Amino acid sequence: MKYLITLLFLTISLFANKMEYIKLYEQNKIKDALIEANKYAKDSNRSEPLYFIGKIYYYGDGVKKDEKKGILFFKKAAEKHNKDAIFQLNAIKLTDSKSSKKIQELSFKKLLMLARQGYAPAEVIVGMSYFYGKGVKKDYKQSFFWLRRAAIQGNDDANYLVGWMYATGTGVKEDKDLAIEHLKLPAQHGDVKALEFISRLMIERDKQRFHGNKFSAETVMWTKMALRNGVDLWKEWNDLELQLYEDEELEKKLK
Repeated sequence: MKYLITLLFLTISLFANKMEYIKLYEQNKIKDALIEANKYAKDSNRSEPLYFIGKIYYYGDGVKKDEKKGILFFKKAAEKHNKDAIFQLNAIKLTDSKSSKKIQELSFKKLLMLARQGYAPAEVIVGMSYFYGKGVKKDYKQSFFWLRRAAIQGNDDANYLVGWMYATGTGVKEDKDLAIEHLKLPAQHGDVKALEFISRLMIERDKQRFHGNKFSAETVMWTKMALRNGVDLWKEWNDLELQLYEDEELEKKLK
C-alpha cells in the first residue's frame, strides 16, 4: 500500500510539473517554461516536453531561433517514438531544398506511415507531396485521397485544399457545392483565403441559380464576414448590399 501511495504521489507531481511548463508558456514566461520542461523531461522520461523544447527553439518562439538545437530535441523526442517529433523531422527533410532526392523519398515514406495511422498533419503533407511530386511521383487522385482524410478529421489546411480541388476539378470530379462545404470550416476559423474563396463561389452560384436577381442569406453572411476580415469584395458587395438591408431578420443576425 505504501508503494502504491508513493507511486501515486510521484505521478501527480510529474503531471503538475507538466502542467506548470504549459501554464508558464501560456503566460509568455518562455525561459521559465523551458526550465520546467527540461526538469519534467528528466524526471518523467517522457517525450512531450522534449518536443515542446524543440518547437520553442526551432521556431524561435520567445527565444533566439536555433534550428539546430530544435532539431536536436526533436531527435530526442523521436527516439521515444513521439509522433509529433517524427513528423517534424521528416517534414523538415522533405521540404528542404538542400535534401537529396533519396532523403526526400525516405522522408516521404516515413510520413506516409504516420498518415496511414491517421495522423492528420502527416495526411496533409502526404497529400501535398502527391500534388507537387515532392518525394513521390505526382498523383492528383492520391493527393485528394489523403487531403480528404485529413479534412474529415477537421484539419483547416486540408479542408481548404480539398475545397479548392472540388472547385477546380483537380483529382476529383468538379463539385462547387462540396467545395463550399469544405471551405466553411477554415472560413469559420477566420482563414482569409477561405473566406474570399467561399464568398466568390457562393456569389457565382447564386448568380447562376437566381439569374443575378437575388442572393441567398448565407451568401450575404459569408461575404460580410469576408469584408470584416479585410477581403476586397467591395465590387461584389454592391450587388448584395440592397438585399442585406431589405432582410431585417438577417441584418439582426449579422450584427
